[in-house]
Amino acid sequence: MPTSIPESTIRYYHAYGLVIASELDLGPGANVAPANIDVIIRYAAVPDDFPDSSLRTQTHEIANGDKLLLKVPGIGRFLAASGCVIEIEPAENTSAPRIRSFVLGTLMSAILHQRGLTPFHASAIQVADEAVLFLGKSGSGKSTLAAYLNRCEYPLLNDDVCALQIDNQGAPFLLPGFPRIKLWQDAMQKLDLPREESNRLANRVGKYEMPLSSGSIPASLPVHRAYELRYTLKGEEPGITTLASAASMDRWLRMTFRERLASALGNAEPRFQTCSSLTQQVRLAQLSRKRGLDGLGRVLEMLETDWKSQGVTSRAKSRPLPQLTHRPN
Repeated sequence: MPTSIPESTIRYYHAYGLVIASELDLGPGANVAPANIDVIIRYAAVPDDFPDSSLRTQTHEIANGDKLLLKVPGIGRFLAASGCVIEIEPAENTSAPRIRSFVLGTLMSAILHQRGLTPFHASAIQVADEAVLFLGKSGSGKSTLAAYLNRCEYPLLNDDVCALQIDNQGAPFLLPGFPRIKLWQDAMQKLDLPREESNRLANRVGKYEMPLSSGSIPASLPVHRAYELRYTLKGEEPGITTLASAASMDRWLRMTFRERLASALGNAEPRFQTCSSLTQQVRLAQLSRKRGLDGLGRVLEMLETDWKSQGVTSRAKSRPLPQLTHRPN
């Protein structure tokens, strides 16, 4: 059980199948403490290093297989321990969005690894009564696509970090996280989303984070289909191609969020088992599309055609598609 912190300073959240108490503002949350808390996020003094570290890089250290130390110049030092505690020691003059970016990224993925859950580099939306994932490393456009689909009435479930769990029958389920998204300035302008300078991310000129309202989100959703994002080559047409099993297994393994930390944090075997189950149970296809924002409408058409061919009910056709906004910089 995590050590308690003063009740007046915290908010409570349900994310990744966990009850989280946080001193750091992660968005709208409950003010009344639930009976049980799984993870605490708090401000505290964080050590400069681990004398007994088993893995040491310029920014990461791991000790005892259940403690991760993250050091980010100009942002702060962070500790994720035993799958239940994240501690934050901010650098001088840093901001909440910059801290939040690391807490909801590397630190939360470490907590998930420590708990035997496997996080993936993916964004997720809700389509009918299931979750659909878009896999891709940084720069693949998964956040921009998810934000556009959210405007098309497909609720955002996760951005960048998706936690998947396999039930006793071997079926995969998504555990929705925090409906916050990170976007470049040009994407926010095209999608007509508000931008506040206070939400600019560290060392990312023109990149911001923001919450996206998704309404009521289930505690878990089944996963039957996922897409790996890629850009077309010169002369290549956009399209969707189902991947073979061997390629699918390779993609799931490579798309593990902070895959190098999985073994060091004791999640190697659960990760492999999760990826194996996903390969067997989830149709993974490669979604090829042209670079740029103007082709998002075409991507939506391809996706909805693909879903319809598999008997999946999509967005009501009576709702008009959002028009991309063209505004001067």
